[in-house]
Amino acid sequence: MACVESQPLPYVKRRRSQVKQHVPRFVLCILIPTFVWFAIFRFGPLLYALFLSLHKWSYWDNVHPFVGFRNYISILHDNLFLHSLLNTFYFAFTVTPLQIFIGLLSALLLDELIGKIRKGFFRSVFFLPVVVSGVGVSLIWRWLYDPTFGYLNEILSFFSLPPQGWLRSYSQAMPSIIIMSAWKNFGFYMVIFLTALQGIPESLYGAAKIDGANRIQLIKYIKLPLLIPAFTVSVVISLIGALQVFAEPYLMTNGGPGYATTVTVLLIQNTAFTEGNMGRASAMSFVLFLIIFIITLIEIKLFRKREVSY
Repeated sequence: MACVESQPLPYVKRRRSQVKQHVPRFVLCILIPTFVWFAIFRFGPLLYALFLSLHKWSYWDNVHPFVGFRNYISILHDNLFLHSLLNTFYFAFTVTPLQIFIGLLSALLLDELIGKIRKGFFRSVFFLPVVVSGVGVSLIWRWLYDPTFGYLNEILSFFSLPPQGWLRSYSQAMPSIIIMSAWKNFGFYMVIFLTALQGIPESLYGAAKIDGANRIQLIKYIKLPLLIPAFTVSVVISLIGALQVFAEPYLMTNGGPGYATTVTVLLIQNTAFTEGNMGRASAMSFVLFLIIFIITLIEIKLFRKREVSY
């Protein structure tokens, strides 16, 4: 019996090719409105802020003349703006290593010492402050720091230690806010590190144990190197958020005492909505944006060179 080879119908081929051509167009038609709305609400305000920064734009004036880069030159010679940048850097580069270190240490302890059932319980407990309203946390800690009625001074007096000024002290106000912020956010980074630890193959631990590695060596030579990607993400997220800190200083001290906790975003808010100088505030915003952008690029480049794969 002769074998007859089956030939695909030309219609089927043509039909499939037409489907392949129409699918990208269909997807594109769905995505275009999303991209348009994203561009309008994302880049529209950004371009408008850039426009404002190049003008002498005040709520109290009817005329808004073009001044070029005069607003930028002015703020770079403004001692209060430079002081707010120093306060912002102090907060960001102190709270970031503190909350990431506590988060990493908590993740390693939970991964090493606690079983799977109890691990979920402690993970939820440590993560709870993250989901609590930042406004509520700030107000509670402001009450704890109160020199007269706060519990912290009550604890110090119980141990016969002198009371502290906390938020009313120029030297203690910013460290007090840093402690509160690290307590609130370290659980977020703990979850990131725990997730990364769970992704490490068990075969690596088994091979290391066969070679005689103990727990400390497992942490040093396997866990920590493989946590570098999670560490990079944590540092980037933490620094970007910390450089834009606003709620904590605003609610706890309103920038005081004596500008001790006046950070850049708080100064921008006061310049824009209290003084009504939108042009100057927009220039401050763009300077802060450039600083955050440059710092983010540097840290990503530094940590990317140290990434380890398995």
